[in-house]
Amino acid sequence: MSQFEHLKRRLDNWARWLEDRNNGATGYPRKAAFLPTQSSGASTDMIPVDDLDACKINEAITALRTINFGYWLAIICTYIGDPDKPSHKRRRMTQAQIALKVGCTDRTIRNRQAEALGLLEAQLDRRESAKK
Repeated sequence: MSQFEHLKRRLDNWARWLEDRNNGATGYPRKAAFLPTQSSGASTDMIPVDDLDACKINEAITALRTINFGYWLAIICTYIGDPDKPSHKRRRMTQAQIALKVGCTDRTIRNRQAEALGLLEAQLDRRESAKK
């Protein structure tokens, strides 16, 4: 298991939250809680992230852009897609696609992603400890 697995899950959730927000989601559930649910498989309508956590991630990523644009671009391309495309046309990019867009090797992209995750984790930890 990777050192940043928990953060990667939070980033996955943040990306889904952001996509829903960009597609006009209002913050209300798609289905009333008192209606019966189908028991086959996991629901894709539920995003396991609350607005507060998503906002924390969003703030950290926004700050990352000012700290190191290359790291920010690696994270955005990985979790959201090409930032030069409209949000409704974005798709997650592969390592090779990110490397081509940024103009570096796959290995450099992996290093930037790892360093960016480290910076994001440190930033989130600092924000959490500042609130205590």
